[in-house]
Amino acid sequence: MLSLGVIFARGGSKRLPRKNVKPLLGSPLVAWMCRAARASSLSRVVVSTEDEEIAAICESNGVAAPFRRPAALAEDYAGSPDIMLHALDTMERLDGRRYALAALLQPTTPFVLPEHIDACLERMTDPRWGLCFSARRAADPPQWIFAEDGEGRVRTVLGKGIAGDQEHSQKLAAAWFPNGACYVVRTEALRRTGLIFSDPMCIAKVADDRSIDVDDVLDWAYAEAAGRSFGFRPVGNPDGELPAEIRGRRVTLRRFGEPEISDRYLGWLSDAEVNRYSRRQGRSPVTADQARAYLTALRPDEVILGIHTRNKGHVGNVKYGPIDRANGRADISILLGERGVWGCGIGSEAIYLVTRHLFQAEGLHRVDAGSNNPAFLRLVEKLGWRQEGVLRDYVQRDGRWHDHVLVSLLSREFQPMPGYEA
Repeated sequence: MLSLGVIFARGGSKRLPRKNVKPLLGSPLVAWMCRAARASSLSRVVVSTEDEEIAAICESNGVAAPFRRPAALAEDYAGSPDIMLHALDTMERLDGRRYALAALLQPTTPFVLPEHIDACLERMTDPRWGLCFSARRAADPPQWIFAEDGEGRVRTVLGKGIAGDQEHSQKLAAAWFPNGACYVVRTEALRRTGLIFSDPMCIAKVADDRSIDVDDVLDWAYAEAAGRSFGFRPVGNPDGELPAEIRGRRVTLRRFGEPEISDRYLGWLSDAEVNRYSRRQGRSPVTADQARAYLTALRPDEVILGIHTRNKGHVGNVKYGPIDRANGRADISILLGERGVWGCGIGSEAIYLVTRHLFQAEGLHRVDAGSNNPAFLRLVEKLGWRQEGVLRDYVQRDGRWHDHVLVSLLSREFQPMPGYEA
């Protein structure tokens, strides 16, 4: 099912002025949701805003801002269904396609992760549900909440007394409260009812530390303290952007882009020997447009770095991601297309440099890879990687079966190698 994620981010916040552009632990508040949403399984993500600064921040963090929210929908009490319907109608017209699901995403819950959004999407594959929203466990039992009438008298909001088992919170059933991050609704139900909360509903449960909701100054102070204590960072590079270059003694890694999509590069992708151990073995040649489409479709936490040497220029690529932030891990793979650098240590240096970056800059706990290439397995073994498992008879090549070996390196096992340092 096609799904449209819409980040609600207006510029006129009253309780905490300009909160969406205010830096939280070094990144604008709205950037946190942008990065989580872009790394999720949503088919498309856009921002609904009337504010040019917010639009620019979102675009710099991988979220499109193809329209501006009308002033009437940017007022304090504008209805969420109306804002969502405006975004949905606009994007279906611009994209020329219909979306089955619409996800309301609020940047005021900054520590949400892509997997929390994906959990809502996954639950909505069951046709029973009209809405799935992210929720935290309610801090207080609803049975103990009181409302005051005009005469100063209070009664429980549920209209029942507190007696017996209701006096003991541990005996009460868990209650759940929307954490504000994500609401995934069926567009058919939204159009039919004009409501975001469309029955029947279900929830995706999110831990308290990832459910902090920022609405005022006190919330902000709490979010800063908790985020700093737990080491939270936006999805992707914690400093906001990948360095322009990662330099080693003989190798420089640079973000792979349009300049590298050359006839030489396309030739590597069609070279049977270059792809002998890759998933591209036996596939048809790749065109420049297909290479560009693949690059555009990458998630923000999937990065391809071109491997460059002084004498030969671009000789291959190393890729990492997607990054599993919850568990601090990422996969790594490498393509050395230029045969003249095989066996010269260029691949080893490239893997060393990207591993160092992931441990020291991204703060990951482990990196993983899998291969049936004996040369690659010898390479990572020299870098301290360890074999973790074998998928037996996993790949058929040259008329016989070959095992696929799983290897990894933990951050505490990483050892600096002066021979690879600039």
